[in-house]
Amino acid sequence: MDNIVVVVVTLFVLVIFFIVVITRVYGTASHFLEGKILFVVAHPDDECMFFAPAILTASQNNPTYLLCLCNGDYYGQGNVREKEFYKSCSTLGVTREQAILISDPALQDGPGIQWEVEDIQRHLLQVITDHKIETIISFDNWGVSGHQNHIAINTCLRQLLQQSKLPGDVKLVLSLESIGILRKYSSIFDILISFNQYGAC
Repeated sequence: MDNIVVVVVTLFVLVIFFIVVITRVYGTASHFLEGKILFVVAHPDDECMFFAPAILTASQNNPTYLLCLCNGDYYGQGNVREKEFYKSCSTLGVTREQAILISDPALQDGPGIQWEVEDIQRHLLQVITDHKIETIISFDNWGVSGHQNHIAINTCLRQLLQQSKLPGDVKLVLSLESIGILRKYSSIFDILISFNQYGAC
């Protein structure tokens, strides 16, 4: 009987701990996610695989847009993935009007296909200007998984920043930090590392 009480109390404490950690991390994020926010991804499913918590947080209180630069037709499933993209966006709080999927022969899906910065810039600047975007969130220079299409988006954003070519409405550009393979697959235990690293922000 004593063992059961210990297990129940331990589980209760762990649940409370994780709730506090998640609330604190989400609360921190909400302080700088203000104004019109644009998430920039390469393929359908990037939004839910890599950015879901941030999109959910942003879309609660801010106009949130999602720009996807191709339909993910690498395996010939582009039409299916387009439908999945719009359903995913709806689940994440992004309306159909705010979910922008690009179809451009110059931006084809593929880990070995190098996207030209100019092609990304053309679409990105158009969306930023049309919607008066204030915050942009996308991949870092490793692209989470090392995918060339992800890295190309970061290269594009860095060039726009360095050359001061982003429209004046843009106040903040954020990137998703790539992490090592051990942390990536450590499941909920990574919350402890993230809290230690960012919780005091």
